[in-house]
Amino acid sequence: MLSNPTILVFTDFKEPSDFALKSAEVIRKKVGGKIHVTHVSDLSVQCDWISQEASYIFQSERLTLDLLKSLEKMMAEQIRRCEVECTSNVTLGLVYGGLMDCIAKTKPDIVFMGHKIHSHGLFNLGGIVAKVVASSSVPVFVTKKFLASPIGKIAGLVDPCDLTQPIISTTEELSFLLSAEPEIISLWRKVKPPFPKITPFDNSSIIKMDDDEKEIVINGMKSAISKKLDSHSKCKIKVGVTEELQVAYHLVNILQEDQVDVVIMQRHQKKIMDRMMIGSETKRMIELFSGNLLVLPPGGNHV
Repeated sequence: MLSNPTILVFTDFKEPSDFALKSAEVIRKKVGGKIHVTHVSDLSVQCDWISQEASYIFQSERLTLDLLKSLEKMMAEQIRRCEVECTSNVTLGLVYGGLMDCIAKTKPDIVFMGHKIHSHGLFNLGGIVAKVVASSSVPVFVTKKFLASPIGKIAGLVDPCDLTQPIISTTEELSFLLSAEPEIISLWRKVKPPFPKITPFDNSSIIKMDDDEKEIVINGMKSAISKKLDSHSKCKIKVGVTEELQVAYHLVNILQEDQVDVVIMQRHQKKIMDRMMIGSETKRMIELFSGNLLVLPPGGNHV
């Protein structure tokens, strides 16, 4: 588990960002380290803090100073109400680029961001969350609720064809840290390829199996996952078959039934397309799952 990590929190001053700050503080108090909070604004005018004197509109330097001063006050107020021990800064510029620059300069071990589905208004991170998750070289913790401690259950989602060790180990470690119940979930897709004429292989061979054969496959999956768990692990394992073309919809139903508070998954894209496409299942989970989501980057860089 992380020891004295550098935790970077992005804020838009809204309630989900409060959850991000408070959750980061929960982690900091348990493992030490430091928190840095940043806000990037691309607003230039038309904010309610602007003086009504017309002369301000023509004094860009004065306008910028007033905007920064207002944002700094909002930052100080958020830090105060969230009771977080941290450093902070506010900057002006393009939001996504500014946040990615901050990751590059700060070199954090983990990033926290708040996210509210279909949120609107000034200082809204909105779709920026998906872009940061898709591009970040470090884990991104997307908060929709306060990460209270202790919490109920943490679930790691693994691909049946790629039992990613970082997901399994992070699930075990984070559940231990937060005194939560750990679970590993994996689903086979029982669906026909959407484009059978151009699909080079049938990814649904399990469709042709009878119930006994499916049971053998599922038990084999459970055994493979068990071998990757710590020998003292109390992690539950749930393996099933889904007929959903988009697995995320089935996964969300399972997570709601199991009352999971935090989900851990890993995105798979590794090339330049990361900046444009997060990966359909990861993006769907961010939008559909009502709890908190920790997304690990490709490769071995994990919490």
